[in-house]
Amino acid sequence: MPLTIVFYSTIGGFHGGVERFLFQAAQALQAAGVECRGVFDFPGRDTDLFRTPFATVDYGAEALARRCSGADWLWLHKCRDCAAAAALPGRIPTAVYVHDHDYYCFRRHKYLPINRINCRLPCGPYCLPCGLTAARQARWRDFRRNLAFVRQADLVLAGSDYMLNNLVANGVPPSRLQKLSPLVDCGSSPAAGGPGQPPAGRPGEILSVGQVIRGKGVDLLLQAVARLSCPWHLTVVGEGGDLDFCRRLAGRLGIAERVDFPGFVSAPGPFYRQAAVMAFPSRWQEPFGMTGPEAMAVGVPVVAFDVGGVREWLRHDRNGILVPANDIKALARALESLLTDPATAARLGRQGAADIAPYTSREFSRRVTSILANCEPVHR
Repeated sequence: MPLTIVFYSTIGGFHGGVERFLFQAAQALQAAGVECRGVFDFPGRDTDLFRTPFATVDYGAEALARRCSGADWLWLHKCRDCAAAAALPGRIPTAVYVHDHDYYCFRRHKYLPINRINCRLPCGPYCLPCGLTAARQARWRDFRRNLAFVRQADLVLAGSDYMLNNLVANGVPPSRLQKLSPLVDCGSSPAAGGPGQPPAGRPGEILSVGQVIRGKGVDLLLQAVARLSCPWHLTVVGEGGDLDFCRRLAGRLGIAERVDFPGFVSAPGPFYRQAAVMAFPSRWQEPFGMTGPEAMAVGVPVVAFDVGGVREWLRHDRNGILVPANDIKALARALESLLTDPATAARLGRQGAADIAPYTSREFSRRVTSILANCEPVHR
């Protein structure tokens, strides 16, 4: 009998890195003979495409028990409320993929509201007043219940050592943790172009891809590019709550005519291929950071702030440039160094493509099936 996995997450459609991960994971596993079922709280963008690798797709937590019948594993990924999984009448082995900080940071962003200083503390009672400053906040009781569910899961997965260390600090037993890096398969992903094709690389073209929210640091990038003395143009692909603010900021900095904001794009592969350099200016502690590796996979060098799990894939002066977190001047210097030195940019881009090459669909599905086959559920 083929392995059957039920994926349970919030958005059943394209939205950000979480949904792209789920789509690519289901694609890879389906190709390896795994039956994937999807249960989501509500649909997202491009649902017809998003549902193609799933044998079934349902919306609403009430479908979870039905779809788990006869399945081998339940895989939770970015769930607002784990109560439906905890209430399943029959115990099914459960894996939780911790994609970001939501399960152990009540504010979700892992940085403090004052000056947005990154928080390095584990979850505690002091998180309650901090979390209440965030918009659309969950109830403290529900947050604590979700964290308790993760601590008791049979298997807890994350994409970087940084995330695994956070989970240990927040009470997840190390014996139940496994690292599972995301796949970066440019041949099958809607987020990138085909494999093995070098980018066109327009001279001076800087690219940023991701949600335009404060944690992603687009405002810091705008301040950095305003300092550049070489020819440049910036394209910011994505949308979010900071989009209007960043447009106004570009105007105040006098660079609006050199910055494009095309909004959300479900298939930004052409943007990657036009870039001379990729900027990854996140101010928050990135759990992994998918768009940086996607750019590297097609030979684009990356400049990134040294935060969170970025070191999992970016090696300074080997396949990109790391700069101190939130250092706008250092970010500007790094961008200018690559824009004015095509030979170094090409060297870093070639090495980046080679380093990301193992992050394939085949390796991902092999790793998943191996982990699940060798995991002994603790609650069986």
